[in-house]
Amino acid sequence: MAEKKTKKTKKTSTRVFVQPKAKVAIRQEDSLTVAEIAEILKISDFDLFMVKQYANIDNGTLMTQTKFKELYKKAIKGR
Repeated sequence: MAEKKTKKTKKTSTRVFVQPKAKVAIRQEDSLTVAEIAEILKISDFDLFMVKQYANIDNGTLMTQTKFKELYKKAIKGR
């Protein structure tokens, strides 16, 4: 019987080049007091009072404008 000849081959590894993801700049808002935000957004005193009662906050509470707008929508929508 004849012996089977085996052919030895080298295995090559494939390299995958992964591009690094671009860093996205995160914009951070400034925290202002509730009274300043209400003045900037021209919200009436009564509406400001309703938001403060809804969220249980006072005039000196620091908050971003987007968070205040969300509270304003919730408080006024529930009126």
